[in-house]
Amino acid sequence: RGLVFDNITIYDKQNHQGTLEGIIYHSFFKNLMFGLNIKSKNMMLIDTKFADNNLFYGTAYGSGSAQIYGNSENTNIAANIEVEDKSKMNISLDTKDIASENSYIKFRKDTLLSNDSTIEVSTNKLKADIQLSVKPNTDLTLILDQQWGDAMNIKGEGNIGISYETGKDLTLLGNYTIDEGSYNFTLQNITRKKFIIGQGSNIKFQGSPNQSILDINAEYSLSASLLDLLDRSELTSENGKNFRTNTLVNCILHLTGSLGNPEISFGI
Repeated sequence: RGLVFDNITIYDKQNHQGTLEGIIYHSFFKNLMFGLNIKSKNMMLIDTKFADNNLFYGTAYGSGSAQIYGNSENTNIAANIEVEDKSKMNISLDTKDIASENSYIKFRKDTLLSNDSTIEVSTNKLKADIQLSVKPNTDLTLILDQQWGDAMNIKGEGNIGISYETGKDLTLLGNYTIDEGSYNFTLQNITRKKFIIGQGSNIKFQGSPNQSILDINAEYSLSASLLDLLDRSELTSENGKNFRTNTLVNCILHLTGSLGNPEISFGI
C-alpha cells in the first residue's frame, strides 16, 4: 500500500508556495517507508522556539530543495537551502547546551507492576545534512554563553553546512564573514558591554562548535576622564579657564582562537 504525491502544491502559514513529490509505503499505516522531495521558493522552512530545540531555533525563509527519506526507525534529511531575507536564526555554540541535549529516552511507570518501572526508548533516529547559503540580510544570533547572555547578533554572508544525528554532537562546517553586528560581552555577572563588530570579521566553522575559529574585531565607545591621566593644572589655561576634562575613547576588543579556548585582547 502506498500514498503517492505527484507535484502537490504545499503552502506555509503565510501562503508561500512549494511543491511535494514522493511516496509513502505502509502496512495499514504501520512499518512506514518513505521518500519525499520538496522544492520551495521563499517558504517559511523553520518556525521554532527555544523550547523546541535549544541548539538551533528561530524563523527561516528559504529557497531550494530537500529530500526526506527513511522508515519508521530512521529519518534522513538532505537539503540545499538559500536563506532568504527576514530570516532570524539562533545557533547555540554553548558547549553546555550541546552536552545537555535531549537524550530521547522516555521513562514510563508500568501500572501492572507496583514496585517496578520500565524504560521506553524511542527508536526513531534522525540524521540531517543541511547546506545553507546565508545572505547579508539574515539576522543571525550566535549564543556563546546561554547563562550569562554572551552572544553575537550579526549579519553577513557565507556557506555553512549543518550536520546532526541523534546521539551525536552537532557539527558545523564553512566560513562566515560579518558585515555588521554587535557582541554582548559579559564577564559572568560582573560587567556587560555591547561592542560593535567591525566589518570583515570572520568565523570559520570546522566541525564541533567549540572548534570554530574566531577572528572578531569590535569596539566599545565610552567617555573617559582625563583627570585620571593628567594633572588638573595641565587642563587649565593661563587665564584659569578649564579645558574639557572628558574625551571619547574607543575600547578595542580582538577575539581570536577557537571558541572552546578563545583569546581575548583589548586595546584603545
